[in-house]
Order: sequence, then C-alpha cells, then structure tokens
Amino acid sequence: MKNKITIALAFDEFLLEAGLHFVLDKKSDFEIHSSLHSQEEVSALFQSKNPPSILLIDIFSSRFDVDKILAYSAFSKKMKIIPVTDIRSKHDYLKLLKSGINSYLLKVCDESEITECIKKTVSGKNFVCAQVVDVLTDKAVLKEGEAPYKKTCEGLNISDREIEIIKLIAEGRINKEIADTLFLSNHTINTHRKNIMQKLGINNTAGIVLFAVKEQIVSANDFLFSSKE
Repeated sequence: MKNKITIALAFDEFLLEAGLHFVLDKKSDFEIHSSLHSQEEVSALFQSKNPPSILLIDIFSSRFDVDKILAYSAFSKKMKIIPVTDIRSKHDYLKLLKSGINSYLLKVCDESEITECIKKTVSGKNFVCAQVVDVLTDKAVLKEGEAPYKKTCEGLNISDREIEIIKLIAEGRINKEIADTLFLSNHTINTHRKNIMQKLGINNTAGIVLFAVKEQIVSANDFLFSSKE
C-alpha cells in the first residue's frame, strides 16, 4: 500500500484550518497529522523524531515566530514547509525563498493548486502559485536596484545552450542532473551557470528562475525552485 503524505496544519483562523482539514482529509493519499496553534507546538514538531511530511502554516501570523521557523527549517530534512498566507510583499516572499522555503500558496488558491503543491513539494519539486510569481516578477513593485536581472533576452547574448540550462535550472535540476541530461561535465555546467548569472546580473538560483518565468522559458504555473542547491 502506498504511504500517505502526512500533513500538519498551523493556523490562527478557524475557518481556514477547518477548510483545509476538510479538503485534505478526503484525499486518499493524504493524512492529517496534527493541528498546531502556537510557536511552542510548531517548535516541538520540528524536534519530533517522526514529523509529518508537510507543514502547512500561516507563517506570518502573529502566533508564530517566522525567524525561528526559518532557523528550524534550515536543519529539517524530514518535514517541508509550505506557507499559506494572504498576498504579501515581494520582500516577504524573497525572505522565504532565500531561506530555502520555495513552495508557497495563497489563501485564495483552489483545491487543485493545494493538492498539486503538496505532491510536488513531497517529490522534491517545489510550487509557487502564479499570483506570487506575478509579485516577484512585476517591475512596478521592485525597489530601486532590486531588478531580478539586467534586461530581457535581447542584447544579453544568451546562447541556445544557456537557454537550455536556464530551463533545466528552473525545473529544479541540480548541476549533476543537468550535466547528465546534456552529456556535459559538472565543471562545464558550473561554468555555464556562472556565465548566465553574470549576464543576467544576479547571484542566485532564484534570479535565474525569475528570468525564466519572465521570459516564458518556463510556465508561471509550473514555477519551480530547486531546494537542492
């Protein structure tokens, strides 16, 4: 029998918690592990010997300490976090992305998005709903000097090979997987990655993914970040 995906819920809104519990509990491959209502309970869950697969949490709720949760998350290999919040600022999203929490849902997401996000996150592929991508890639909300890349593809002299590598990075592949797919060495892929970041004027994987989404190299609906690098 296939193992169920176990899920803990951490929210301060009764209706949201009850709604998620109802939606997830009726799925044959999901199982509700627990419901948490304080930072102490969340901290204890991270320290548990048998934590659930997923923690769905309103991470910016006043009941929880976002910095403490991020610190625990950095050392957690068994349990993955999926924040579920109202629409937030680009600064808030980037804070989580830079910490390694790369799946994200909004409270307005529908049942299919929630299900897809959980399954992709458990499998190692991460999911960010399209509305969050819109905030991350909207030039109108970027502060001065915060542009995710210098300009569009035109004039950047990005080669077909580099486009291919950008797509694979955005799909969540690590260097070894990209090298194996393209029959190249790890060193060659690493050199390509450095050249891509230099051309785009960014210094992390998230910037490459944002560029891939903005230029429609990958679909915003399948916006993925690698949690492996």
